[in-house]
Amino acid sequence: MNNFDNTIMIYLKNERGVAVPIHVNITDRIHVLLIEAATIRVLHRGSLHGKALYYKGRRLNEDDVIGDVGIKFYDTVRLQTIETSSAETKSPQAAGDDSIVAIDDGPIERHEIKNRPLPLDEIFP
Repeated sequence: MNNFDNTIMIYLKNERGVAVPIHVNITDRIHVLLIEAATIRVLHRGSLHGKALYYKGRRLNEDDVIGDVGIKFYDTVRLQTIETSSAETKSPQAAGDDSIVAIDDGPIERHEIKNRPLPLDEIFP
């Protein structure tokens, strides 16, 4: 059997809607997709910590075989934040983590926005 017979093209898509085509073998494990996602900078910013691959709403295990989970030519696999139940989530302080916690200071005032496109009424009064 030729290696090309097992090769399919699928799309890896992130939460912002950016999709990138990749070629994989149907006998590869999902771990190969995670490695591909880690090397493609347009799919993520920084670490993949807290992210997982989902196919048709189902979270994929790294040890699953691509062909066994039903992924076919031109299918889309999503890279998204891991869905956790509220019982599993805990605050960074409770976990002893020194992470920075975002503080909401309210809406951004118009004069604070930089490098924004100007509205047409400001360009053509």
